[in-house]
Amino acid sequence: MEEKQKMKWWWNIPIILLIGILVPLGVRSVVTDDNRYGWGTFSKQVAFRVKYYWINENGEETRYKPGKELSGKVRKKLKKRGSTRYSDGALKSWINNYARFMYMNNKPRDEIKSFRAEVFYKINSRSVKGRGRDKADVIVIEYPENIKD
Repeated sequence: MEEKQKMKWWWNIPIILLIGILVPLGVRSVVTDDNRYGWGTFSKQVAFRVKYYWINENGEETRYKPGKELSGKVRKKLKKRGSTRYSDGALKSWINNYARFMYMNNKPRDEIKSFRAEVFYKINSRSVKGRGRDKADVIVIEYPENIKD
């Protein structure tokens, strides 16, 4: 008769660690509506259009077009028009980080008060038109956020 080999208890550790990683990532994706690495990856296609502005102290807006500071994958994510499969939470995160980077590192003049990004987006749509009954949703991200006048 053959003896059954007993499974060692520590062989369960990788499975427990995998579950311990997947559950928090899934909860994070639901709470932040950012589907990167979570349960809902690829569940929402977001088409977007972005306009960037430098804001002076007197309130005057100067349109900005991204330049050489964007390259590679980042350029594809933050260009003027695009789409992503990671939902609007990821889009907000990318644009917010870019606005902070621009204000902190590429501020052209001292009288600049902030950097603003206006994002027009639609979920599960091929393009962002923003007219008629199919109006696009808008996110306005400004860095720094709390500006005292």
